[in-house]
Amino acid sequence: MLLSTNLLAFVLHKKMKILTLRIYNSTPDYDEMYKLHKKFDKNSVFLTASPSVTEPVYDTQTNILTVPGNECLIPGILYKTIKGIEYCLKHFEFDILVRSNMSTIIDYTELEKQLSNISSPIYGGHVWSYVIMKNFVTPTRFSFISGCCTVMDRDVCAKLISGNFMYNLYDDVAIGYYLSKLYPITYSTQYDETCKKQSGSCFYRFRKDITRYDQREKDIENIKHFYQLLTE
Repeated sequence: MLLSTNLLAFVLHKKMKILTLRIYNSTPDYDEMYKLHKKFDKNSVFLTASPSVTEPVYDTQTNILTVPGNECLIPGILYKTIKGIEYCLKHFEFDILVRSNMSTIIDYTELEKQLSNISSPIYGGHVWSYVIMKNFVTPTRFSFISGCCTVMDRDVCAKLISGNFMYNLYDDVAIGYYLSKLYPITYSTQYDETCKKQSGSCFYRFRKDITRYDQREKDIENIKHFYQLLTE
């Protein structure tokens, strides 16, 4: 039996299911960013940690996933990232998971277009280079993916949650070091720091002052403006 033209088109161009796991910690600035992402980005789950829970809790109304732990930069973000991905694998259907943050906007149409030509494994994003001193003697250089736009398929996610990490490193560096021994980077892009939509760009980061985690009023304003631009 031949497929109709419309059905054949659907089969050949089945929409990729993308889930974004955003690192989130409730502060006045991040709460304002949360409101904007919650309104405009229906693919996002917001990941927090709390010592008051003993197992992950997901609120379907707020889209906030809370895992056991303490909010801190090192090793807290790495720990909650792994716990969050583990929960997502068990409870959400997705083809691609993007590990991101509160100051990044994703153009999903462009991202899906770029990923459609990549075969498994899909792993990549904005690529950086890092050097660690292995055994405090031998320098080891490797590539890792920026934590604002780490793109992984389900197989990569499944391997990641069983990882043995260096918990003294920043989360994206530790993840990159572990995955560098298992997978090649098959997807490379760059995030843009601009308030204008760029051809071929799918990640836009808004952090005017990289030395601060507070006083983000201008970033919030730019995020709001850019979401409005994307929906025009």
